[in-house]
Amino acid sequence: ILVFMGYFLYCMKSFRYLELRLLFDPNLFKSMLSYSGWNFIGSLAYLGKSQGVNILLNIFFGPIINAARGIAYQIDGAILNFTQNFTIALNPQIIKSYASGEKERFYSLIILGGKVSCLLILIFAVPIIIESNYVLILWLEEVNTSIFVQLIVLTSLVDSYSYSLSASIQATGRIKLYQILVGIVLLLNLPLSYILLKIGYSAYTVFVVGLFLSIMALFARLYVLKRQVGISIYRYCISVILPCVVTAVISFGMAAIFKYNTIDNVPMLIVRSLLSISITIILFLFIGFSKHDREEVLSSIRKKLNHK
Repeated sequence: ILVFMGYFLYCMKSFRYLELRLLFDPNLFKSMLSYSGWNFIGSLAYLGKSQGVNILLNIFFGPIINAARGIAYQIDGAILNFTQNFTIALNPQIIKSYASGEKERFYSLIILGGKVSCLLILIFAVPIIIESNYVLILWLEEVNTSIFVQLIVLTSLVDSYSYSLSASIQATGRIKLYQILVGIVLLLNLPLSYILLKIGYSAYTVFVVGLFLSIMALFARLYVLKRQVGISIYRYCISVILPCVVTAVISFGMAAIFKYNTIDNVPMLIVRSLLSISITIILFLFIGFSKHDREEVLSSIRKKLNHK
């Protein structure tokens, strides 16, 4: 209540044209209810995907595996918190460009958003995935969660492409097809995981299923965007997915070489991590970003520095 009152008072003070009055517009109410209803289906699908897997792991393997999954998601959550700050800043620009009919800028922001989101996660994903065994030994004195960490972070890397796609679909206001299609894909995680665990597969299988379905959900989002705003799936794959995959493969390869040709201790862990982060950024600047992307990113950084 206090938080709500804070927002309310701020808005009343800052936006003088606002007034508080009772209003019931059936058409507006129907539109808002429809929008929130379809969003609810998407949230339900995500809930089934995440918490449903928790229940399955608890049924088949007990609370120890659930605890291991929790640790893996704790690491993943730290990465996502950093990345989503950029996404939140980009979303209003995507919505504004769509609303004002600037289609080319709208497409450019979707592509730039996919690239930068991928880069921000890749910076941390490379050292975490390569060094997960040693880090977990230092942190927990065990490595049972290593495969969980690696698969969950890889899934987040795939999901990073979808941040700007989701914002652009929300900008259109036509989310019915999107929520149904992506919701069905995400909910498949539960029955597929159950069947595989019932057959006798290992606990990490549920994360492999999650990774596969995240890839499917990415292309489902692209399909919906193609239908609703005409974005080219081929253009997105060539402009975003391909350079990101090439950068990731080279970065992981070089980080693995550093890892297996040096000893495991804390100083070397820091050196290897800094090297892999530096190489990832350099590769992304020249493989992932086009000349226009580099200029736009550098211009944005300069504006922030001048503002400060």
